[in-house]
Amino acid sequence: IIQLPFNAEYVFQHIAPQYRGQYIEMFLRVKNGEISTDRRCYSLISSTNNKPYYVETFTYGTTDVSGKVTRILQTIRNVTENQEKLHELKSLKHILGKALPSAGIVAWRYDVSTHSFRRTDFASDFHKTSFDEICSCIHPDDSNKMISAFNKLSQGETNNAHLTIRMALQNADWQTYEIYAIPMHNDIGSVSAIIGIRRDISEENEVENRLKEISKKATAMVEVAGVGLFVYNSIDKSLITYSHQTGSNK
Repeated sequence: IIQLPFNAEYVFQHIAPQYRGQYIEMFLRVKNGEISTDRRCYSLISSTNNKPYYVETFTYGTTDVSGKVTRILQTIRNVTENQEKLHELKSLKHILGKALPSAGIVAWRYDVSTHSFRRTDFASDFHKTSFDEICSCIHPDDSNKMISAFNKLSQGETNNAHLTIRMALQNADWQTYEIYAIPMHNDIGSVSAIIGIRRDISEENEVENRLKEISKKATAMVEVAGVGLFVYNSIDKSLITYSHQTGSNK
């Protein structure tokens, strides 16, 4: 980043047109005593290569005993690198906001102090959901597994959790989900939050169950007929053989 002589005069001369009126207005509001301080980020256009730069200005008015503003102080800080990273982050959020739901993935954050969940997949703002509400959607045979995993994460007894549970969301039928979770620590080392993803694997489970059923029937058929049978998968180049003596082998 080219180091430019950022000062009030430079900012005024190079500020992007859409910000010039606001810059003058806020400066005058401090000068007239309407507000005591103002902190804002402005876009500048370099006179050398027309590349945009960003500065953060902090304007502060000092007053006399009567309360009248007698002097204005302004600090100007180059925040170009930070703004570029923010733009990259926004772009990434936009991509994730489209990609995650398409892949059947929901990113979430669990606040340990409030016991509440919040989706963080960037699609939009979602209302908070309590831990009890989430557990009420989990299959009774899987709820203890969920509670135990989150208790261990919250108490710092484990660094990650990976479990498969069944949930019925929005009055739908039971769906199978994979849960991945890791703890987030605060400055004193305590677990303040748990972040993770929830992935819908219902379709994968259904396909796997169908394959198991087909395998079971194929094995039964070769046992009755006393013959051998094979199935070749052209995708992963695997060969499954069925024998009345050994059953199925991949």
